[in-house]
Amino acid sequence: MAKKMLLCFVSVSLVVFLVSCTKLPESQAPRPLAKFGMETLKLGDTLPLKWGNLIAVSNSINNPDFTRWWFQDKEGNIYIVWYNMNTNKFSEAYRFLKRR
Repeated sequence: MAKKMLLCFVSVSLVVFLVSCTKLPESQAPRPLAKFGMETLKLGDTLPLKWGNLIAVSNSINNPDFTRWWFQDKEGNIYIVWYNMNTNKFSEAYRFLKRR
């Protein structure tokens, strides 16, 4: 008897769960873009000390061989440079976001 009640409870719970899951409406309006962007600049042969401290390292889901190194200077500006773990080299360019 208890086995039948448990089976009935699980079945009803599953039906309620499946019926209650509905897809949220997606907005078709384009997202507004910010009025600023990141600059892409050439990297020399070293990581400049003026970039400040390394604040984060993140990887790319699409390209697991690369990591992004994030630096922040004293003024709050952000520098991002790509690092290739296979070649043990940084990319030739970096990105810069000036903060005010």
